[in-house]
Amino acid sequence: MLTKNNIFYLSLGLIFLFIWMFFPGYAVVLFLLFLILFFAYFLEWGLYVFLILSAFHGFTLVFGNYEWAKHLPYLPAINAPVGDFFGVLLLFSFLIYLFFTFSRENFILIFNFFKKTFWYFLFLIVALVSLLFVFDHNVSEGLKYFVRWPLFAYLVFLFLPFAIIKNQNVLNKIIKLWFWLGVGFALYGLGAIFNSSGEWWRISPYPIFGFTPLVLNHNALAELLTPIVPLGLWLAWQAKNVLHKSANFYLFFTGLILAVALLTLSRSAWLGLLGEAIVLLYFFRAQLAPLWKRASWQKNIFFVSFIGVFVLIYMGAFVLFSPASLSSTSARLDTIKVASWYFSRSPVIGYGVGSFVPLLNSTKAYIIEYGEPLESHGFIQKIMVEEGLLGLFFFLGFLVVLFRQFFLLAKKHNSLTPMPVFLLAFALGAVMFQIFDTSYFSYAMWLPLGIVLASTKFNYAE
Repeated sequence: MLTKNNIFYLSLGLIFLFIWMFFPGYAVVLFLLFLILFFAYFLEWGLYVFLILSAFHGFTLVFGNYEWAKHLPYLPAINAPVGDFFGVLLLFSFLIYLFFTFSRENFILIFNFFKKTFWYFLFLIVALVSLLFVFDHNVSEGLKYFVRWPLFAYLVFLFLPFAIIKNQNVLNKIIKLWFWLGVGFALYGLGAIFNSSGEWWRISPYPIFGFTPLVLNHNALAELLTPIVPLGLWLAWQAKNVLHKSANFYLFFTGLILAVALLTLSRSAWLGLLGEAIVLLYFFRAQLAPLWKRASWQKNIFFVSFIGVFVLIYMGAFVLFSPASLSSTSARLDTIKVASWYFSRSPVIGYGVGSFVPLLNSTKAYIIEYGEPLESHGFIQKIMVEEGLLGLFFFLGFLVVLFRQFFLLAKKHNSLTPMPVFLLAFALGAVMFQIFDTSYFSYAMWLPLGIVLASTKFNYAE
């Protein structure tokens, strides 16, 4: 039945279709404006979409592939994961929301965010100053890198979750959404059984009918799954103690996520899971101590330990004897050596933001041995080279201050609700993974930090 509203929406659709047929560039702009205005009104839904799209890191938008974009200035050279583009769109949506609803409460929100992240703001200043000494005097490339990575992570992955998550109900929805994303990617990872090739078997991302949801590297799957394990354990605890339901459902799928993360044979995943385990064992040591004496638990622990030892032996053999693992270890050690050499020649302010890869490209011995470099495997040596000791001091200071907030919150509310404890493990797993990986300015590290930072606004005693 045709109503006035249906006729209105049908007319809009026809107008958009007409514009798309004759002026596709303008149609895209109109569609983006519509999305910005729509999510300015539904910010929480925008955050959910952002979380989902960010997980599909291999889904990259390359404007140069589209005919309508080839005639526009600068646009054909732009490419990035779809999640990052949506993050920019959501940032514009929030700015529009802020413009029409600005109040004392919003001012306090922004001030509190700035106060909680002040050390990172100082790091950004050092990164900007380092452009004065940037390698090869390439200031424009350094500035583009600064906006694309350190500043983007600060505004999109850290600020947006902090600003949009206004209560524990939204936080709970995000945790459940993230958990089910983990389940989906764990099931996807099991498909590697039929796609694996090579002497050593491991779970790694693979294309599905030409579509690659993740970058085709085992670490891409491991860095997504590793932080989700504590979230699954929190949902199991909540099901049993709050909802009074069976926790076995969540425990089963959490075990699946853990198993797939381990079977990627990612050493960074081992490190992240170890950090999560230490946090959970520390905070729940009093509750776990009596359980060790139960016969049923002893049988379960024996079974899990047996499986764990088997997996560790296989993983250890992979590290010791696999050519791929040995080559990766050698490349990382040599990268650290090169980074140390450059750091010793400019220890205070470094060679400028974004200069790590160009420096490696100029190191002929490294290029001859390993070919074209990708990125530093770890944010510590990268920041040491690019922003020197000054930048590293503020960056690590930011992480220390941030995790001190998380730790105090977990310690304060442990007797009332363990959610902050699991969130602390969640954030720590994400950061520890990036000590030896390359996604330190992407969603994999910063979105968990933004989510947990938002949780510091709530009073869990209520």
